[in-house]
Amino acid sequence: MTTSDLDTSITNTPRLAGLAPRVVQITADEWDSFRKRDTRLLPRKNESFIGYVSRVKGWKYFNDSSRFEDSAAWAAERASRTYFWAQDIWDGFRYRIKFRGACSCTDLVAMRKLHTFWPTLRDFQRTASAGCGRCWFIVRSVALFESRYADIDPGQIQVHIKDTGHFYQGDYSRIRVRWLPDGSGPTLEPYLAQLSQEYRTIDLVLYADEGYKMDRGFFRRTLPPTRSDDGVCIDKIKHWIDECIRDHGCGLDIAQRGLPTRLVDVSPDDRTEGLRLAIGSEILAEDTPFAALSHCWGDKKDRIKAVPKTTMATLSRHLEKIEWDDLTPTFRDTINHSLCIVQDDGADFAREAARMALIYSQAHVVIAATRGNTGDAGLFHSRRGAQELIIHEDNPRKSSYLHVKETIPHDAFLTNDPYRFNTTPLFERAWCFQERLLGRRVVHFSADEIVFECGNNLDCECMEIRRHRRAGTFKTTTLKTLSNVKGPTSRIELWYSVVEPYSACALHDEADRLPALSGFSRLIASKELDGYCAGLWRYEFPSGLLWRAVRAAPGETQTQRPKEYCGPSWSWIAVRARIEAHISWHFANEIVAEVVDVQTCPKEIGVPFGAVTSAFLILAGPAVSVTLHQEETSGHQESRECFMSLAQSSGTNHTAALEDEDPDCAPGAEPESRGPSWQPFQLDVPAEVNGLQAVCIAIERWHPRINSGQGTCLLLQAVPGEASYTRLGVSFCPASWFQVAHRMEVKIV
Repeated sequence: MTTSDLDTSITNTPRLAGLAPRVVQITADEWDSFRKRDTRLLPRKNESFIGYVSRVKGWKYFNDSSRFEDSAAWAAERASRTYFWAQDIWDGFRYRIKFRGACSCTDLVAMRKLHTFWPTLRDFQRTASAGCGRCWFIVRSVALFESRYADIDPGQIQVHIKDTGHFYQGDYSRIRVRWLPDGSGPTLEPYLAQLSQEYRTIDLVLYADEGYKMDRGFFRRTLPPTRSDDGVCIDKIKHWIDECIRDHGCGLDIAQRGLPTRLVDVSPDDRTEGLRLAIGSEILAEDTPFAALSHCWGDKKDRIKAVPKTTMATLSRHLEKIEWDDLTPTFRDTINHSLCIVQDDGADFAREAARMALIYSQAHVVIAATRGNTGDAGLFHSRRGAQELIIHEDNPRKSSYLHVKETIPHDAFLTNDPYRFNTTPLFERAWCFQERLLGRRVVHFSADEIVFECGNNLDCECMEIRRHRRAGTFKTTTLKTLSNVKGPTSRIELWYSVVEPYSACALHDEADRLPALSGFSRLIASKELDGYCAGLWRYEFPSGLLWRAVRAAPGETQTQRPKEYCGPSWSWIAVRARIEAHISWHFANEIVAEVVDVQTCPKEIGVPFGAVTSAFLILAGPAVSVTLHQEETSGHQESRECFMSLAQSSGTNHTAALEDEDPDCAPGAEPESRGPSWQPFQLDVPAEVNGLQAVCIAIERWHPRINSGQGTCLLLQAVPGEASYTRLGVSFCPASWFQVAHRMEVKIV
């Protein structure tokens, strides 16, 4: 066959992109050879089916991919040619290849990552109407969600087949549909220019029935059951736990062993008679397996049923029997450890909170009600279903189903710092953060599926999460590092890798902010760290005081102070925000301040990692007096820019220091714009500070060759009527300020 034999016109075939269709005949042996190499039709990065046939047969019909790279018109032409080559294959081998017919979605989508070249829904409609089985199925799947884009022209709706990550192969069970709200199409501008466009998106995932045999290579997933208490789900949980016990040996290496102080006995079959509190010390076998529950109490206004508690008044009764009718749905599905703590006994609460690392690390399994924001949600529920498409196989009388549903989100499980908790409200809670981290095996009952997490594995029912956990999860990385951590610096780094995401978590009782992390604090503690001080360690002073509040907690518009006292202002505990620890970027940076003394008063004697009632720190270092300024930006207080300038009382060299930096900003001058003498600073929480007099005390001075030797400082405000200060925020100060600074010793509370 010569290349001239290829140019055969097909008058009864619809045209795409205004081009005459072209068809090539290949033998069954050639097709089988190609299929064996790769059933997804994309064996190499830049080789589609056309490229394969051209290379094997030696044809020069199409081999210029560079034109496709640069031209949208040529991209459409290439897609058109690819389809008509494949159309003949589809007609000749329909009984064998089913959905594997090559088409524009194969050649164009998987090989193109620049989204300006994504094909449109209209492109897929054309190829589907011309006979492509795969495109027909994609169009039918997208059409199930037509109400979301009803007013948008199909020519402006982009359809993208997700990349598998292997040789640019397309994963046809994962589809992204997107469009611009105004109905306009994407421009052919460079890729980065498109980032500013706000797309509406639908991410779809395609599932096959268990008995579905046709083209399993494209639809590998099995649809999770619609009920989370389905036998399939229970068997999956058992498999995960057995696999962990057999292959992983998960669990922290803690010298202290033993059962919790109290447990709920659920061993009898008669649940109405069998529930009662049991004393752990009365159980002879210390290796008796037990389970723990992680769940949200939720705000009182959101609860339908009150959270059952053990108090000093009900303790003796619960040792005899716990009434079934008193339990919330979550407690009925699995009993909660909060029944095992006397909630109105501060000493008992503090002791048990300090033992959380032991309890959760030794639990056989931690059952997490991840989807519920109160105990009324329960564990078991009907989950979001999928829409069905009927697929006719060779025998028209027999049909099978393929299922289409929106993609199950997994981001909250894959990141240590989810910023939104729409589907996982449990992750927003501070107590649950530690419970998830320390539990050797955690079974999450989320809104759409069950997720299993242990020290070596993270898996889910749909198995999609496996694709993204190659580098390890936050839990696996933290626990492995904890088992091998050496040296105080490594311990501090590990500490803040946990504290930073933890700081954004919410609490029903703000006073629990330290107790809710006390289990992990106990694991990090060592002689090298030289003592725990309300969320910080003596070893890291004074640089550890330079933490920053980088953003508001999820669900809040700005950083805030807790309503109840949690700790001193110099600790991150005193701010409700996502914090960031200070990092000394250069080994030659000079520490210019010192902590003379630090004292904390624990709420409960013998509980060093729990809540504190008061604390202070005495800091000595070079300091200057400054005047604070604020400027409106968008009319909102939280958006106001903050600056500081040297106050008149900073010393005789004040004027010289200012003139060296900016002569126009010397005292008495009214600069039209801010000069170098105005230094920006960051408030821990928004406040009205314009015109306020404050103290700027330097902690660390950068190397002269880096940032011109500027300093990193704490900004302090005097407490009226007291000889003490509170922290306002952090800032940088220019090197010239050190010329007028004087050593100052301040007490910070």
